[in-house]
Amino acid sequence: MSCHFYILHSPSKNKYYIGYTCDGLASRLEKHNMHHKGYTGQARDWVVVD
Repeated sequence: MSCHFYILHSPSKNKYYIGYTCDGLASRLEKHNMHHKGYTGQARDWVVVD
């Protein structure tokens, strides 16, 4: 099992989020972009920073 650290950016909010996951990065990004409570729940346009 491999884990990933990642940085997300929301262009609409001009905010960044640093996180990690031991699940797939694509599925984790999808969860961040779903409406939920928490910091990343305030936007739905999170993208992984290259």
